[in-house]
Amino acid sequence: NFIVMEINKKTYIKEENNFYKGMRKYFGRRIALYCVTGSLSYDQIILGWSDIDVLIVIKGKYNKTMFSYIEDLRRKSKIKIGITMYTQEEFLSETYKDPKTHRSVFMLHKGIYVPRIISTLLKVELVDIFDMETVEMAEASMIVHDIKRELLNLPDYNEKKILKGIYTIMKIICQRKGHFPIGYEETARCYKRLFPNYSFIITPQTIMQNKLAPGLRTAKYFEFLNNIINNKYAQFHRSKK
Repeated sequence: NFIVMEINKKTYIKEENNFYKGMRKYFGRRIALYCVTGSLSYDQIILGWSDIDVLIVIKGKYNKTMFSYIEDLRRKSKIKIGITMYTQEEFLSETYKDPKTHRSVFMLHKGIYVPRIISTLLKVELVDIFDMETVEMAEASMIVHDIKRELLNLPDYNEKKILKGIYTIMKIICQRKGHFPIGYEETARCYKRLFPNYSFIITPQTIMQNKLAPGLRTAKYFEFLNNIINNKYAQFHRSKK
């Protein structure tokens, strides 16, 4: 059940600002990077669907008090806050960064994500293109497995998780072809241009407004999954220039 209630764009801005102030109060100058990512950063919020996503890099070590404080801040928010957090040592090492973070770093370089805080001593470097291909393939593989695990929970699966996973795969495929869409609509349009004979028609609004019956949506998820596995409309190789 996706209920918008009285949440609007101002609610997102207010809740993120409250979280930011709370982080500043606790960490102060120990924050090396604080950046809002995802739909809020590029002003494409889907009310009742979008979360608030934040990338944070801190100086120092993790401890129980720190995690308890951050979790308390999250609980106070009317909107779910998704946190990707690193110590400075982790962030400077390629060993620990996940695919989502590599994508965020790319968006930082493109100027799409604008950090609230960034230390002059923090090097935000793009991963090598060949390493990125490996990262993307690993991410796509994990998402496919996650989608299958969710579909095993029919009829009580997490449909939001499935749809987010599908659109992430679509973004990866678009990126492999030299396109870098943001948001659901732009990603769907890019995918349709790449594969005119196939379009994935389900959006968050389709689910929230029940524009397509649940059974038909489920059939579309299986169709996409099979296309990915059979490599029909999801070639993962990078286009040659």
